[in-house]
Amino acid sequence: MQCTLSGTLYIYQGEEIAMANLPKDWPIEEYKDVMSQQFWFEELELRKKKQGTDKPDMSDVWDGLQRKARDHARNPAPHWDDSENAGFSLKPNSEKPWMRVHDDYKEWNVAKQQEDPHSVLSFWKAMLAFRKKHLSCTYGIYTPYSENDERVFAYTKEYKNERLVVVMNFTKEDVKYNLPEDAGSLDQVTDQIGNIPDGKVTINGRVFELRPYEAVSLIYSD
Repeated sequence: MQCTLSGTLYIYQGEEIAMANLPKDWPIEEYKDVMSQQFWFEELELRKKKQGTDKPDMSDVWDGLQRKARDHARNPAPHWDDSENAGFSLKPNSEKPWMRVHDDYKEWNVAKQQEDPHSVLSFWKAMLAFRKKHLSCTYGIYTPYSENDERVFAYTKEYKNERLVVVMNFTKEDVKYNLPEDAGSLDQVTDQIGNIPDGKVTINGRVFELRPYEAVSLIYSD
């Protein structure tokens, strides 16, 4: 979706390897953001007085921090490899990053994803190349085709004689989506890309048969 819509494409640090938020079992002390710390401890004191206990229920506050705290985007990124501190120290134990490195860095890092053709990093590279190759991604006229569908996001983009069709299943279920006739013919596909490694795109007539979370982009000329 990001790579086929107009405007400036912005990839935040760590997004290219799909870095995760900080683990839920990390204590508040691991959060370095002053606003997060202040919010947590101010709310803690208020609830202590209101609930008359030293250990009030803070689960809702913690859930909010797990979703919105700025430190999720400040964790050392990206993880370069599985060495000490995810490769941020030139010499083992010589320097520590400003924050604790995410616990999953040994399995989730750039070095491993560079060697895997089906990794998130490899897919980002392929999508960026697709976007640069096909100007309809950037400059195409956008026409939505799924405004009332809560499962599928579909649209076309037209630029000069090139047409881009994008169909994405945002559910964990198999979905069939019938592309409207005014989206144009699909019998002259010249290029395509999808997010499932087998590269298969199932289209019966104008019906896309999408697997869970499958996304497909097709290029064809009128």
